[in-house]
Amino acid sequence: MEKNDNRDKEKEHLRKYKINLKKKGRARKRRIKTTLFLSVLAAVAVVVSVVLFSFAGGRTSTMADEAQSGAESGANGESDVNNETEAFTSQNNSNRTKTILQDMAYPYRSASYKEMKDITSDFAAVLDVEKNEFIAGKADSAKMYPASMTKVMTLLTANDFISSSDKVYEFTLEASDYCYVSGAALAGLLVGEKVSVKDLYYGLILPSGGDAALGIAEATTDNGDFKCFADLMNLEALMMGLKNTHFTNPVGLHDENNYSTACDIAVLLNYAMQNVDAAPVLSSERYFMSTPSMHENGIGLYSLVYKYFYRYNINNVKLLGGKTGYTTEARSCMVVEVEKNGKKYIVCTAHAPSQSDMMEDHRKIYDNYCI
Repeated sequence: MEKNDNRDKEKEHLRKYKINLKKKGRARKRRIKTTLFLSVLAAVAVVVSVVLFSFAGGRTSTMADEAQSGAESGANGESDVNNETEAFTSQNNSNRTKTILQDMAYPYRSASYKEMKDITSDFAAVLDVEKNEFIAGKADSAKMYPASMTKVMTLLTANDFISSSDKVYEFTLEASDYCYVSGAALAGLLVGEKVSVKDLYYGLILPSGGDAALGIAEATTDNGDFKCFADLMNLEALMMGLKNTHFTNPVGLHDENNYSTACDIAVLLNYAMQNVDAAPVLSSERYFMSTPSMHENGIGLYSLVYKYFYRYNINNVKLLGGKTGYTTEARSCMVVEVEKNGKKYIVCTAHAPSQSDMMEDHRKIYDNYCI
């Protein structure tokens, strides 16, 4: 009888704990949306002021400078309302200098842009990194599902909002259940296991661990509401100027509203490969997670991107880093940065019939378009 009473108490405690987490998540989402809304309003107000002032004959600074200062003013005004949002924003700004966000315009198509007709992937984009131009593509601005290429944004978002990669996270039952139900790929974490955020980054990218993705989301928002983290991802996408991208989860699991384009994913990887914290993760071939508390010998990780390049003998370029993806709806996807003849290219392909077709597409792209 006493055991049953204890079980009931534990269940009631767990129920209240989950309710509390949901309340915190909803409150945080409201704060994030308010910050975003006020920032956009501030930017619009500044633009309108500049136009009116210019008609009056006054001397104005450039529209871009004014809009940027207005957005910053909007963010600062909201931070006075909520200290937690201020902490998020200040951390974001400090790391943003690493990705030269303010200096990178969204790429245009080059004058010599080529339409791809010789690949099996339904979507593709090739970005000349130095010129910041799209030089080739196939339905590159059409909506598609990015699958685990989503995790590039998960990595960047966490890097912007987590104060230190040394932060220790404890893997939760909620995250484990989510992975089990969804059938996500795993890095190998166990419920109750403590691990550093840095190790989670590598578990996220190299083996495409859904457990690491959810761990990162929980470590970033300090709660189990993964949709709250998705709001941060969408804020990042807006700041990058991505044209047609929206996220609903940090894993890349299929959802009608978790979508992007080949162009946007190429731009996303370009930002990530210029980030001093994200680039080493995306470019690593192997990594050893040394901090997991319940794995005495640690966890060894190997990059799926490098695995595919070796398996299919892709040796006509030098691989610099990237991310693979697969779901039934997205089919085989991959975005990579490569180097050929001293020039860097970012190549994104999606919705290939098979893994081998995807890799053959990349071989053709490197030969025929990265020149």
